[in-house]
Amino acid sequence: MRRRIILTVLAACALGIVLLFLPAAQAVRDREHRAEVASLQRDAMVMASRLPSDPLQATPTAVAAIFAGDGDDARHYALYDEAGRLVAGDGPAEGDDPVRRALLDVVADGTQGRNLVAAVPLEAADGHPAAVLRAEQEALRATGRIRISILRLALMALGALIVAAVAGVLLVRRLVRPLEALRAVAQRIGDGDFTQETPVTGLSELDQLGDSLRSSANRIARLLTRERAFSSDASHQLRTPLAALRTTLETELYAPRPDPRLAIEEGLRAVDRLERTVVTLLDLARDEPPDRAELDLGERLLAASKRWQPDAAQRGRAIEVHTAGEPGAGRTRITAHASASACDHILDVLIENALVHGSGTVMLRAVPRHGVIGVEVIDEGSVARDAEPRLFRRRESWAGSTGIGLHLARALAEGEGGRLRLADTAPTTFELLLRKGEARTRTGASDTGRHGGRRAAVAGEPR
Repeated sequence: MRRRIILTVLAACALGIVLLFLPAAQAVRDREHRAEVASLQRDAMVMASRLPSDPLQATPTAVAAIFAGDGDDARHYALYDEAGRLVAGDGPAEGDDPVRRALLDVVADGTQGRNLVAAVPLEAADGHPAAVLRAEQEALRATGRIRISILRLALMALGALIVAAVAGVLLVRRLVRPLEALRAVAQRIGDGDFTQETPVTGLSELDQLGDSLRSSANRIARLLTRERAFSSDASHQLRTPLAALRTTLETELYAPRPDPRLAIEEGLRAVDRLERTVVTLLDLARDEPPDRAELDLGERLLAASKRWQPDAAQRGRAIEVHTAGEPGAGRTRITAHASASACDHILDVLIENALVHGSGTVMLRAVPRHGVIGVEVIDEGSVARDAEPRLFRRRESWAGSTGIGLHLARALAEGEGGRLRLADTAPTTFELLLRKGEARTRTGASDTGRHGGRRAAVAGEPR
């Protein structure tokens, strides 16, 4: 990469130099040519001032002697009459184009092969050209100066290429050093160290790349943490219900009851809870709730009470459901935007907690609050006022639990954008706060109970 960057910089610089060098060289050539022609014209005028007032009356020998007095062997002068014929000096027998233009009373110039030519009109007494002085010199002087000027330009171009090469090397170091640092960070992230901080380079593109790399590392770390948590939580949370299921089956095997359906039903209920637990743990690990939608919380509470009725009946306990609504021919549906499976699992955890560790009737209640819905699970027991941190501590499980634990229940609630908290200690009240859905009215008979809500009979009563 370093070589490619340096070659790219040099190629771009060379292209720019070529694009500038060619017109610059042409400009130098034109400038030197014009300067040489102007010098030849000035010398021709000086020589014309040395000639007699009527040079055509002078002998060719005298005129040639004046021309020879110039002392420059590389320059040749010639005198032409008004007809363009050579009178004296060194030049073509017939006047060339510069001579013919000078007869029109203009100072003219041109080229003869590789020589420069200048022609100056010599006026007669009436003001019209009576003769023309032609000066010619080799173009080697201008060519030499042009070469020197172009050589200077070439040296400047070479210096620019050297500067470009040095700049390319510095640029490569400026770019490669942070890239190597990012590569090292990526290597360490690939080795499993997700705590790496990407260096700040001052280059916006590389800093954005570093931010993206750090963000990706954080996401990967969270995913791995959730997957590891799933493995840990699954092994921890499933151990007790599997042991309970095994105990039920072994007890039935060694001491069968008259009706085997009882054991089968108990086993199926345990298997259903295990299946829901596994699905919930997977959803929590992947952070992908599949069924997030508008939920009728009244229906979710009634379904939860029905699921837990057999356990409540075995313990001699009751479950009541209360949902706020207007008495009469219809009631207002209390809805929340959440995942049905997550909501059901949280309710299972709270109801099981109330049945195992609480006392008296377990009441399920949905109460609209400011912008949210509060789902409460209340029993007639009590807990210490400082119990909340311990209750929601990670891996805190209850003896004989078949759920996923209060810690994971809180994680599920937070995944739904809600909150699970211990709202009161006497009576023990756990509250799940969820985002409010749209309120709708559904017709149907309702029974009123305490708290002004709709009461379901003791769980298990036909609906």
